[in-house]
Formats: sequence, structure tokens, C-alpha cells
Amino acid sequence: MKGLIRQILREQVDYSNFCLPIKRWSGTVNAGQKFGARRGSNPHRGIDLANDSGSNLYAPEDGTIKYAKFFTPWDNSLCPGCSRKDKIKANKDNGYNACGGYIQIKHTNNIVTKYCHLKQIDVSPGDPVVRGQVIGKTGGDSAANSPSGVDDKGRGNSSHSHLHYEVLVNGSWVNPDPDFVRNGECDGTVVVSTTLTGCTVGDCENGVGTYVWADGDKYVGDWVDGTLHGKGTFFYASGNKYVGDFVDGTGTGEGTFTVPGVYVYTGDHIGYYFTGKGTMVYADGGVYIGEWLEDDRHGQGKMTHADGTIEEGPWEEDVFVGISGQQDPTPDDPFTNKDREYNMSIQKDLQLRRFIAKGYTIEGIMDEETIEAIQTLQRAASLPTTGIFDKKTSIALSSNRYFGNK
Repeated sequence: MKGLIRQILREQVDYSNFCLPIKRWSGTVNAGQKFGARRGSNPHRGIDLANDSGSNLYAPEDGTIKYAKFFTPWDNSLCPGCSRKDKIKANKDNGYNACGGYIQIKHTNNIVTKYCHLKQIDVSPGDPVVRGQVIGKTGGDSAANSPSGVDDKGRGNSSHSHLHYEVLVNGSWVNPDPDFVRNGECDGTVVVSTTLTGCTVGDCENGVGTYVWADGDKYVGDWVDGTLHGKGTFFYASGNKYVGDFVDGTGTGEGTFTVPGVYVYTGDHIGYYFTGKGTMVYADGGVYIGEWLEDDRHGQGKMTHADGTIEEGPWEEDVFVGISGQQDPTPDDPFTNKDREYNMSIQKDLQLRRFIAKGYTIEGIMDEETIEAIQTLQRAASLPTTGIFDKKTSIALSSNRYFGNK
């Protein structure tokens, strides 16, 4: 189902939209922790995010676990009396790797993410993971820095707890740091403190920053002249979330609005209203793709219900109205030959149900298949199936007329 929804929404995974895989990060990276920082002869291929040992590690986007393992810890007893270079080789031959506890996730669009210095791993190679899923716990404390006085399992070459995080696109390392403040934490949790409100991280005037309101709402993203403007995420205290474009303080443009357990809408917005073209995926599996006006399905659209039935065509104020120009049936406006082209579409059954449910007379030039469908529905509704036929077998559309009674 997840794959189907992705196809419907035409989602394209982009590492710049990945969420922050840990919580309560300070929002800063010092010189030695930055992407590309020189460490001897090798550049730093990821970024180091300081946090407490034992913190949850979250998948920043959907994917499949490619590697999940603990490398062998460093052993000083190997190759006694050897040079540093030979000791490193001896440890590597013994299964040592500076990463320690290690996870690698393969995402779509040839994107791979890597995680090092983990003290706990909760996934196995081949496991599918979804955005926000806990996949392990961070670590990295040496015995000297650990409250327990024992090295964190999987600390690798780390002495202080942190997450080493790498992103590769098409096999090349990229710097994910600029996107973290904008995208926010993976689980979308809003942490509110009476002493931590207002602009808590970054620049909330002209830049990228996080603002927390006292009522629990939280915005993470671009600011212009102290106003939400650009790309960002708005977390509501209720649990709802909007991710997308902002103009002068409101969600305007293209974005995704999520009401957990109810629906996910992706498409055009004007002032947070669903207006324009968009896709709604409902919790029961139903999907609507088409035009909207102020939160109502309005215009041309296709609604695929959870039971597989489809309503495709024009909508008005969230109501499917059938073929263009057709109004709700009335006793003075029965189902007639005018609707012939509509009869054989997938909506035939739905439209006939509307007439029969209201007890209206059905008349028109119809083929035998349509007549049989009418009678089947009449029987299901415990209505009489009497009627007048020109012929028992339909030869041409114009040769068989059926007058059905209430």
C-alpha cells in the first residue's frame, strides 16, 4: 500500500527533504564535526551530531537496511611492539572498523545513508524501514566519559557520544547539514517548555530557524522579515502537520498536510486551504486525485473508494455530480437516452443506485446489459422489476426501450 501511495503522489525521494534522525540536537556543528573537515589526510565524509548516549536513532526516510552490524572493537594487545601503522592493519584484519556499531540504509533515487558509533541496533539487513522508525540507539562514549565507566558497545574510534551521519547520492558524498534545521525531527514531536519558547534555533528574522509557541505549535523553516516565508514545516500541537511552501505567514503554494489517522493531502494550497490540484489519501485506503476549492473536491477529479468503486468526472462542493452538466435526478428529470454515453462507463452502477435509492422512474433507450443491471439493483433494493420492453433481445441501442416503474 505504501508503494501504491508513493506512485499516486508521484513522490520523489530527495535527501534534502530527509528529517533529522535524532532528537534534541543543539542545531550547531563545530569545525571538526563539519562535512569536509580535514582529519589527517582524509576529509570528514559526514557530519557529527552531538547527543546523549542511548538516544533513539530514527530512519530519516523510507528505505531498506543494507548493512547492520557491530565491528570488532579495537584491541591494543594485537601486534605488540608494532608501529601504529602495523597495529591499525592488525586490528582491521581482525574485523575492526572506526564506525563501531554501523547501519546503512538504501533509499530510492540512488541515495544511501550511513550511521556510526551505535550502541544498539534494532534492524537487520533486508528489513524495510519507514520514515521516523526507530532503528537503533546512538553511542560513542569511551569508558572515561561514560557514566557506567565502560566503553559504549560499538563506539568505534569515538570518545564522546554523538551520531556520525553520512549521505551518498549516486555513490558520492554530499553535505546534509544545511537541511536539518529546516526539516525538523523525524517523529515530528513538538517539545514545549515554559522556558523554551520563541525562536529556539537559528535565525527567525531572515534565515532558517525554529520557532515554538506557548500553545505547542512549532515552525521549522525559512523566514523573511520575521515572517514564515519560503520552505518549512509547521507542527500543530494537535498532531497535524503541514510541509511545503509558505507565503507571508501562511501555507500557500505546494505542500503536504497530514492529519494522522485521517488523511494525507499533497498538492496546491492557498492560505492552508486545499485549492487547485491535489491528491488526498484517506486512512481507509481511498484516494482522490483532482481539483479542489477551499477544502472541497470541486472540478474534475477521480475518487477511488476503499472498496474499489470509482467516481470519475465533475465534482461540486465535495459532491460527485456525474457527467458534465448533469444535476441530481428528480421525478421530472428521469434517467433517459440523454445519459446513454454515461451508461456504459464505470459510473453506470453508481448513478443507477442514486436513481433507484430515490425511487425515481427510469426510462430511455437502453441495451440489454443496462436493463439487466437496473433489474439487479431493483431486486437488491426490494423494488418491483416490472417494465415494458420493445424487444427481449437488444439488436441496436435505438431498438430497445424500457420503462421501469417505481
